[in-house]
Amino acid sequence: MFYFTLSLAAPSRTLPLEGKEIWSLSFYSHKTLELFFWQTVRAIDVLLTEKQQKAYEKKLSLLEVCKGHKDEAVQIILTPDVNVDKIKKNWCKDYCLSHGYVLKEKEPKTYH
Repeated sequence: MFYFTLSLAAPSRTLPLEGKEIWSLSFYSHKTLELFFWQTVRAIDVLLTEKQQKAYEKKLSLLEVCKGHKDEAVQIILTPDVNVDKIKKNWCKDYCLSHGYVLKEKEPKTYH
């Protein structure tokens, strides 16, 4: 099972305070969705989002991107053509710009 969250606040579903800014990038592998579906959803009759359901049915992973407000989170089904590295880089860039950080990209050092 593989799961990661890059978050600068609590995950969107567990944050008790309304109006708090949330920036998170969460990856849910198909196995994680499957476990969630069978252990939680069936047990308490909670519904998956449309994208979670599609990812589960197609045995794909899901990426959830939140840039400031939990109600505006975007879920992306991870098909082979989705560039996750680009999404992560853009999320980091947007976070930094939104919070007044200066960004500098460095070329990797090469050793001869």
